[in-house]
Amino acid sequence: MEPSNWRAIWNIFRFARPHVWLILLAFGAIAGYAAAEGAYLFLMKPFMEAFFKFLQAKDQAAVNVGAIDVAALRTVGWWALALAPATAALAFLEHYLADRLRTQLTVDLRNAVCRAILPQSLSFFEGRRSGDLMSRITNDVGRAQMAFQMLFSGIPQHVAHLVMGVAVAAWMSWPMLLIGALAVPVIVLPLGYL
Repeated sequence: MEPSNWRAIWNIFRFARPHVWLILLAFGAIAGYAAAEGAYLFLMKPFMEAFFKFLQAKDQAAVNVGAIDVAALRTVGWWALALAPATAALAFLEHYLADRLRTQLTVDLRNAVCRAILPQSLSFFEGRRSGDLMSRITNDVGRAQMAFQMLFSGIPQHVAHLVMGVAVAAWMSWPMLLIGALAVPVIVLPLGYL
């Protein structure tokens, strides 16, 4: 990444400094939602193990379906049902806080632009067409909005889900995690050239 891009990101973070508590709340909601989604995967481990045993059985027709632990299935169902409202609340909170942060930063940016443009002399406005000036301001604020969305919502969400996915994969089956990690470059490198 070029140094000018890092400088721009640093400027965005400096601009967002007054909203540090909202940023921390949004990041906490993102982490909580990723953890709640990961909890569903943790609940599935006994069933994944039973499925892999079924696949490894020499005579799959002889596998006793009646040996399925119905009590364990019921317990997992109750845990999943209990986890659903928390997951829904965290999903709502994640989106609400991220959108509120993005909107607040956009309002602050528009106010800062207005504070910078309004005191300009008449000669500043005579040399420029008002449509060009408004178009440039609108486009720049739109690009800043996309940067706010990426920095305070998109990237943290993806990182949280990646960390939770790796944690669940390591807990479920670390050999499969290693095999998957070897496959990542084969999948990701061609995508970089598209």
